[in-house]
Amino acid sequence: CSSNGVWNHTLNQCVCNSGYVGFSCQFQCDANSTCNGRGTCDFESGCCLCDEGYVGMRCEHSCHLECSARGSCYQNTTTGLGSCMCTDTDRWTGRVCNEARCPGSSISGSFLQYCSGRGLCNKALHQCYCEPGWLGGDCSVIDCPGDPDCSSHGSCGLSQDAQPVCTCSDGTCDCNPLSGWRGESCEVPGCPGYNGLDCTGHGECISSTHTCVCDAGWRGVACHEPDCPGEPDCFNRGTCCDSAEADCTCEPGWRGIGCEYPDCPGSNHTDCPGEPDCMGRGVCDGVNFEPPRCVNCAAGWMGVGCDEPCFNGTQIVANSDQCTCHPCSNNGACDVDLGVCLCERAAGDAWVGVDGSCSGNGMCSVTSSSCECFPGWTGVDCATPECPEQCNGHGECLDTSPRQCKYVDLFDCIKQLCCYIGNKGPTCSIPSCPGWPLDCSGHGDCNLGSRECECTPGWKGPYCVCDHPYMGDECELTCHHGTPQRTINGTWWCQCDPCYAGDDCMCSCGAGYYGIACEYQCRNGSINEAAQNCSCAPCYSGHACDVLCSNI
Repeated sequence: CSSNGVWNHTLNQCVCNSGYVGFSCQFQCDANSTCNGRGTCDFESGCCLCDEGYVGMRCEHSCHLECSARGSCYQNTTTGLGSCMCTDTDRWTGRVCNEARCPGSSISGSFLQYCSGRGLCNKALHQCYCEPGWLGGDCSVIDCPGDPDCSSHGSCGLSQDAQPVCTCSDGTCDCNPLSGWRGESCEVPGCPGYNGLDCTGHGECISSTHTCVCDAGWRGVACHEPDCPGEPDCFNRGTCCDSAEADCTCEPGWRGIGCEYPDCPGSNHTDCPGEPDCMGRGVCDGVNFEPPRCVNCAAGWMGVGCDEPCFNGTQIVANSDQCTCHPCSNNGACDVDLGVCLCERAAGDAWVGVDGSCSGNGMCSVTSSSCECFPGWTGVDCATPECPEQCNGHGECLDTSPRQCKYVDLFDCIKQLCCYIGNKGPTCSIPSCPGWPLDCSGHGDCNLGSRECECTPGWKGPYCVCDHPYMGDECELTCHHGTPQRTINGTWWCQCDPCYAGDDCMCSCGAGYYGIACEYQCRNGSINEAAQNCSCAPCYSGHACDVLCSNI
């Protein structure tokens, strides 16, 4: 009990000392001192459940309610504080109307459950995905095996463990689909499976052991459960669809086949080859092409990912991926794969200077009919800059073809050379201060001695970007209770402090909830705020720690 309580063998749990809470008494929480007298302490997470009108990890801030644009704010006549009245109470609830709901909500113990407790709630769509045996918008309708239920040979009801079961009325046998037996009397051996099919039609039946080897995308003893990318499915950031491919429908803010990549909340992102999309050299078109591909590549590049060179040529037909060489001087031949000129020897000369080929950055070797590049250049046509002398010890140059930039500092990367913070220029030799596109982001003076910014009033941080709680290139975004972050492609997002969530880290999750918008529930366990997952109490499992172990 973390030395903060004693173990009660009768209750099979810790009895915490005064001022400590949690499954193992790991949280210190006292309502008067810890919550500033403005809330109560949650005995699961150790976070404060603030009184109306206050927010924060310790209820230290007054609440300026905006009701998430899903309700109206009114003044409580008793307390004089602001409260939200949600407009659509069937879809939204919470102190500021920011907690999504699904049908079939009810209180189970100290937790709010959805879908009648018999399904998973997709809060992004406000829809229930019912467990096997249940139907309806709120998963309250019993669905027994057979079509119609019980194949019209019995009545559909609930077993002692509250599961749908058929009671036969005319002497017919209803075989357990997971037993692997078939036939009128359940006398034919087979493999587990639903709909009268071995392995539910999604796997191979091993007759000697009566077990299934599931096809890709399926799992379970009867291959009846979709198996989506990610562990757990879709990394708990989307819904695993029961389809032939068992793919993920990602929640807002995530993308990828397994919802593994973060995305800007509210955006409609289309995935194209390259990281970032199109290697940052083109436009991703998911409207005219399936799968999406890159169009309008920058000069010198082509291909579905703008990753194929066309250095010394042109795509006569746009987006055709066919590179036609510029005229080659000195009778040079055209390499149509790369769009570069191949050198030829001029009569009587051991070497031929090249204008059209070698890009003016090398000489043509008559023995190999290839370019020998001058220092600082590389590639078959000497068109790719080569990093000078290890970047003077102030940057990193990747050994790729063509050379690509490794983003050591997101704010100061110059072509093929990427300088560390405090240096810039083609050889990373010029002292500078952090910031983009100017030193100190144009909002301060650069001290070249310390290479640190002295921000003008109204601007703060190592980059002189924004004053708290604002962030963004134009300080147009807010980050109330978190740390501003910036991705390689320039997108700003707020990494929330513990007990806060939402795009601007303004939401304070209620007891048992966590996630970027408090969208996940942890019913019988403790929330790991750092890892953003639910650590189940003994004898419980599942994404929400709501499945009681069957072997007790």
